[in-house]
Amino acid sequence: MIKFLDTPKKSIFEILTFVIFLVFFYRILLYSFDWVIAFKAALVDKADKIFWDFEVIYCAVKNLLLIQEPYKSIYTCSPSHKDFFYPYMPLTLQVFKPLLYLSFFNAKLLWGFLNILIFFYSFLCLKKILKSKYHLILYFLIIIFALDKTVIYSFISGNVSFVLFSLLIIAYYQLLTNNRQLFFYFAVIFISLFKIYFLIYLFLPFFLRKKNSLFYISVSIFITLVIYYFDWIYEKDFFISYIKSFQTALGGTVHGSSGIGLLNLFQKFSEYFSYNNFQTPIFLYLCFTTIALYIFFRIISKIDFNKEKTLFSALILLFLSILLPRLVIYEMILIVPLMLYLIENLEKFYTKKYAKLIFLVFFSFFLINGDSSLTFLLVILTFFVTFLPAWRNW
Repeated sequence: MIKFLDTPKKSIFEILTFVIFLVFFYRILLYSFDWVIAFKAALVDKADKIFWDFEVIYCAVKNLLLIQEPYKSIYTCSPSHKDFFYPYMPLTLQVFKPLLYLSFFNAKLLWGFLNILIFFYSFLCLKKILKSKYHLILYFLIIIFALDKTVIYSFISGNVSFVLFSLLIIAYYQLLTNNRQLFFYFAVIFISLFKIYFLIYLFLPFFLRKKNSLFYISVSIFITLVIYYFDWIYEKDFFISYIKSFQTALGGTVHGSSGIGLLNLFQKFSEYFSYNNFQTPIFLYLCFTTIALYIFFRIISKIDFNKEKTLFSALILLFLSILLPRLVIYEMILIVPLMLYLIENLEKFYTKKYAKLIFLVFFSFFLINGDSSLTFLLVILTFFVTFLPAWRNW
């Protein structure tokens, strides 16, 4: 007992870290049992057990082929009888048309295979750019299971955001390591055709002071809006239905949620003052985001970050991700590796003593928290705990 009390602080830190990992692996084991059962069911054609969000895509394209409204409820088409609606612009339906050559079950298998391929490539990009002290396998387990199993759950849901964020990670890697700005801008334009608020990631090169970034941002926004405009011109009826469906998905309904992000906060704020319409929280969100981007630009405009470019880019990406209006689980995929990277690098901002203490607090919540409403608060605190000392030192 006395020897344990005399254990050096370094050893106590290691013991506590080991305990955190032990609980983390135990939770992985419990999750895995449930998902093995789900995948076994899927392999005997009980396909509704996985990729339920993919059913929205397949059914919408199927309805389009049958000359029906692609934005109607997929309840009768969906194997799992989800009362969901296709929430993306009409043009995106063309991307998924080839899937109709396959049965529902085989289309799900192909979708899963494509998701795995693009994710593994994006994961390798992450490992190269956000260097971690953990072994590749351990790093992989942390990435897919941390922050309430965000990444693995997003994969199993089959939501298109899994692919979109994988593309964004690849584009981020190309921007930072190979300075391929055009690739990054085209990638953001593409993912914004599914969710227009992803345009916010265009500000990454601007904050990194890339040459001509303001020009490229303006052109990218213009191209995106032109595509939306022509889609409205040629598919007016469908586009109106898309707007209604998008509003339903963004605002949250009986079948969905506005998530745990800023829009959810502004919705609660509006409801408190008896403003129950959709426009009020959207207006407040846009005003807040505009002000936040301007203030952030003013704060970092004189920072010299050349020695810590990767760290600075991670802080910017985390900041931009916080500003996404609808943070549901599959829109936090990029947040997971960014938070891990920043938590691992706390010693660059604090003394070893305080860095280890903060690490244990944040890392334990990052690895073993459940489905908690405190997740968004943790993300915001991670940003400020790393950004404020970085800003002071840089």
